[in-house]
Amino acid sequence: MSKFLKECGSCTECCKGWLVGEALGFRFSPYNPCKFILDNKCSIYNIRPNVCKSFKCEWLDNLEMPNDLKPSNNNTIVIPNFFKTSKYLLSLNSNITINSNLLTWLLNQYVTYNTFLVYYVNGYRQTKGSEAFIDYVNAKYPKYYNVIHYKNN
Repeated sequence: MSKFLKECGSCTECCKGWLVGEALGFRFSPYNPCKFILDNKCSIYNIRPNVCKSFKCEWLDNLEMPNDLKPSNNNTIVIPNFFKTSKYLLSLNSNITINSNLLTWLLNQYVTYNTFLVYYVNGYRQTKGSEAFIDYVNAKYPKYYNVIHYKNN
């Protein structure tokens, strides 16, 4: 039985440069995807690092997030984080434009649950939250996000 509410299946978006860690001596990080993804699968799944085992994107653990917003369906990963004691969502997309259904879902999280947001539209950062949160985001995240297109060789 999975410890998460949903299953990753063939989704490997988190491995394409969103996580930071090391696998069998190879570092992976933003702009440096994991070298062990082959045919959209983890080739070292049984011995993958703890950072991979414990990572969960918002889609994986939020039943309210529709299946069509699974990261592999729209090349966007939503990562839950915390600012002080408040949850916020960071949305990173490998396309220049954000999926409109995802943007609607994110904005609904902000309006309904007061979940702070960091997301990018046409490469430019957008932030929803308190003034203190916006100051935090300004120091932590770039204003412009260089879109990355990965090729699995």
